[in-house]
Amino acid sequence: MENKMSFDIGDLVRLKSGSALMVAEEVENNFIFCVWTENVKGRQEVLRNRFHVATIEASKKPQFGAISVGRG
Repeated sequence: MENKMSFDIGDLVRLKSGSALMVAEEVENNFIFCVWTENVKGRQEVLRNRFHVATIEASKKPQFGAISVGRG
């Protein structure tokens, strides 16, 4: 996985120290505004925060297994 210091809106990112998968929502100077979902008291909540680019790394979409669709 590449480690880049410039990010675009829509990039999938994580904190270098480990975090939920986040989406870059806005990029401003050395900060990335991110959005992600998290289970809070049994409900999925949308959370947002800003992070310095030095604390973020590019991530890949998680793979949950292959699905095969065919005509029978």
